[in-house]
Amino acid sequence: EIILVLNHSDDSQEADRIIQKYGLQGVSICDEPGFNFARKCNLGAAQASGEILVLLNDDTDMQTTGWTSHIISLLQEEDVACVGGMLLNTDRTVQSCGDNIGRNSAVHYAPESIASSVGDAMHRYIADHETTSITGAFFCCKKKTFDALNGFSTAFPNSFQDVDFCLRARSQGLRCLITPHVKLLHFESVSRDPRVDNETLATIRAIHGPLIVPYDNYSLYAYERPVVSVFTLTGIRYYIARVRQHIVTLSLFLIISITSGPRLSPSILRKKEWLVH
Repeated sequence: EIILVLNHSDDSQEADRIIQKYGLQGVSICDEPGFNFARKCNLGAAQASGEILVLLNDDTDMQTTGWTSHIISLLQEEDVACVGGMLLNTDRTVQSCGDNIGRNSAVHYAPESIASSVGDAMHRYIADHETTSITGAFFCCKKKTFDALNGFSTAFPNSFQDVDFCLRARSQGLRCLITPHVKLLHFESVSRDPRVDNETLATIRAIHGPLIVPYDNYSLYAYERPVVSVFTLTGIRYYIARVRQHIVTLSLFLIISITSGPRLSPSILRKKEWLVH
């Protein structure tokens, strides 16, 4: 079924004519006044009757045929919350293959611009893989999972509702997957200003601060080590955590070395008195 979620001022009759023109089964519904992307997605999800939701932006162009079977197969795993694809710019360079969470924010992850390359050392451009967050422009999810997590938070009207959802899913032990075998064009910078406003940044930091900039050196940094300034409170906490971890590692090494007793070098074992006859 196709559900077109329109802005409040859009022509619903024209949307219905488009659905009928292509012989599709579906409806169009209008959102409340005032743009809120998260609310629009929730409205469409509530209307849907299927087991799997595919939230697809109107500024995308699917480049892969027969993609539904692969998405469905990945969502069969009980611990998979959502699945996304590889988003491309209009020149076919990679826009996003998952999101990089950290540095007090979240950004698209695209280590290489060429989609036909392996991407990085983990071969993320050629292999299905787990990621911290997937982009909401193409967001596939089991309806029961979407409902259980209360959908997208309307506290994020234009950005980061996908990041917030994925972080909440991960906190429940669920995984977020990207398949580079499903590719879409995403005209993001054409359809809206891609910059994130300060209010949205403050909200994501207030809700997920310990995950975005954690005390632990390694939590949720899926792709690279964070870079933070030592002259900030966040930087002080981060480097204290690193020093603490090194101290613990060194202490464990010393304890093991002391309690394991003396070690005999190969030169000692070569002496005749040590040989067993």
